[in-house]
Amino acid sequence: HVERVAECAIAIYDVWAQRHGLDEQERLRGRDELRIAAMLHDVGKVAIPDQILKKPGKLSDEEYARMQTHVLAGGRLFAEPATPYDEAVLQVALHHHERWDGKGYPGRFTKAQLREMSPEMDALPPAERLRGEEIPLFARIVAVCDVYDALTSRRRYKEPWDDAKVRAFFEAESGKAFEPEIVDIALSLWSYFQSVRERYPSATED
Repeated sequence: HVERVAECAIAIYDVWAQRHGLDEQERLRGRDELRIAAMLHDVGKVAIPDQILKKPGKLSDEEYARMQTHVLAGGRLFAEPATPYDEAVLQVALHHHERWDGKGYPGRFTKAQLREMSPEMDALPPAERLRGEEIPLFARIVAVCDVYDALTSRRRYKEPWDDAKVRAFFEAESGKAFEPEIVDIALSLWSYFQSVRERYPSATED
């Protein structure tokens, strides 16, 4: 899962960087940081109990609220970033479930707030919502790749969606859940995304 998310994220970033005129040195630096961040996007799940992570059916409201806290747990692990890589992981771990329309989570938290948090909590505390370009670029990219992989993968609670249904979902959610430009780039890379799935097949359920 993390290999697929990282490969798709880098592909999107390369196109985005070309469109936005990034020089080669900046693009290469950014893609290295994004690769690490994408592979660690769910690092905060180490704080979620196995009975929730591995539950075969749908989560209860209480279990889902606890699952959402993985973004704060991940952010907390990198709340004292020492390198640009740490900063990238912080942004992605914390914000990859934000939505372009501001209806995602967890919202705005400072590094100081993250450092003071308990590693275990039952639900997300209230916070100012983030929307649009307030969400870090790397998190906006990983959000698309993470959901793409989730929809196209078999999980304990669902079968993979067919290709047409996945494309229709992203077209419908462009400008809602996801940044329109990132969706546009993802759709242009669709055949590459499919090749990534073939290169990194799941041996077991994600």
